[in-house]
Amino acid sequence: MAESRKNNSTIYIIIIAILVVVIGYLLFNQNKQSETIEQQSETIETQDAEITEKAKELDGLRLEYAMVLEERTQLCLNNDSLNDQIANLDMTIRQLKRSGKLNAAKRAELEKLVQQLKADIQARDQEIATLRQQVDSLGKENTALQSEKQEMGSQIENLKSTEKQLSEKVAIASRMKAENVTLSVLNEKGKEREGNEHKANNIDKVKLVFNLAKN
Repeated sequence: MAESRKNNSTIYIIIIAILVVVIGYLLFNQNKQSETIEQQSETIETQDAEITEKAKELDGLRLEYAMVLEERTQLCLNNDSLNDQIANLDMTIRQLKRSGKLNAAKRAELEKLVQQLKADIQARDQEIATLRQQVDSLGKENTALQSEKQEMGSQIENLKSTEKQLSEKVAIASRMKAENVTLSVLNEKGKEREGNEHKANNIDKVKLVFNLAKN
């Protein structure tokens, strides 16, 4: 009887030991799984934050492209290639927001794309600035030409007025008839010299007297 009780106690101890080992293993495994899940959650959160940040950066570049498009439209430039590039960028942003994670290759590809887009926007901004300077310069030249044109127009009108006045005077003069014309030679004191013959070096002044006949 004592022998049987001793055997039963041994069996109980073995069973309890096995249960302790099993429970310990289960607890260890559960902790391990919890750590793995926690690490995966942290990784997912990190990737989500990285995707969000990269999508935000691309959205900012998309806004800059929209501003470039508006300025080019104001300058009446062709925007076909720019519209295509904006459409491609929109597609990239949508795909990025739908993706669950970024691997090293995708991360490098996006970084390269961002640098290319920044360089392209900078080049387009420089082109717009140059074109605006040219437009301003042409505007100033046009204003100067308009001023010169107005000045020349005024001069032409003045010349026409002067020409008209002269034509009227010539017309009047052509109808006049001179009568009793006399030509006298004057000395230095303004007195008439006597005689009809005079040397050229002795002539200081001449006096012409005539009457205008009535028309």
